Amino acid sequence: MLWSAAILAGGRASRMGCDKGLIRFGGLTLMERLVTSLEALDPEEIVIAAGAPERYETFGRRVVGDRVPGRGPLGGLDAVFDATNADIVLVVAVDMPYLDTGLLKDLVSQAKDGAGVVPEVNGQLEPLVALYPRRAAPLVRTQIRHGDFSMRGFATAAVHARLVHVWAVDESRHRYFTNWNHPWDLPAEAARPNV
Repeated sequence: MLWSAAILAGGRASRMGCDKGLIRFGGLTLMERLVTSLEALDPEEIVIAAGAPERYETFGRRVVGDRVPGRGPLGGLDAVFDATNADIVLVVAVDMPYLDTGLLKDLVSQAKDGAGVVPEVNGQLEPLVALYPRRAAPLVRTQIRHGDFSMRGFATAAVHARLVHVWAVDESRHRYFTNWNHPWDLPAEAARPNV
């Protein structure tokens, strides 16, 4: 299976007040942490999708901008599908600081028969840490065309279309899916970049 990895790095930073990928935690930025975890899985490539691509040009990875700005993570996924030739893309959001290589490796191992995988945590799909087949790109574009930018809605549609299957994640691993959206989500040891 030919697969790539993509980090969805966001756009306007309106809720956090700074670029989340540049927050430092455990001595590294969130972007550096994710790139390191993904490199250990040996994907064909790692692509960074960002609403402001210039912020991530120093990370030594291909950076793609949204084809149409303001579409949130779904717009980032659209840009990734447009940029890659991989059969399947492992998508991770940059604001999930506790993701680790072990969880991501287990997620990749769930893929079979060319279908993707979306984790389920506490009865909810977790669409921002998932494997999506490139053949799901028309679903993304149709949803964007209809003005619906919900990643969870996309993941649900992909499940119904049998393009992805659901992986029920053991409760002991739910903490890996914690994300940081606001300044008050950050622990004391996290440092926001100068804004």
